[in-house]
Amino acid sequence: MEAASQHTHLKPRVLVIDADSAALRRMHSVLDEEYEVHLASSVSLALLLLSEFRYKLILTSLALPSRYAGVNIVRVIRTKPFSRRTPVVALAAPGDEPDLARELDGWLEDAGETGQVRAALLHFSARSAGRA
Repeated sequence: MEAASQHTHLKPRVLVIDADSAALRRMHSVLDEEYEVHLASSVSLALLLLSEFRYKLILTSLALPSRYAGVNIVRVIRTKPFSRRTPVVALAAPGDEPDLARELDGWLEDAGETGQVRAALLHFSARSAGRA
């Protein structure tokens, strides 16, 4: 069992933030083979995880049921010293919100399409290597 936990720790960590439990399960199943996936169903849980772990990438819903919806979740992530430089990618396009589009590192056109999710993670993970 110890070898398995060490192997998991060697995988890059990804945080997925979404209030939709079905979406969280779907993202976990898509990413679990290649990443250590942490799931947060609320902003408070996401902030707790961000204070305890360092992530290669953060994937977030923009439709969180709180004052952190949209651009606000990205701004909160950016104010924390432990996640300031971590790429933040939205699980959907930001629509007609230019402020939000500027704050994000990118977004997925179709978070339900496994190939697109994996390709985006590779792209944004590679970009984050230069930010360290």
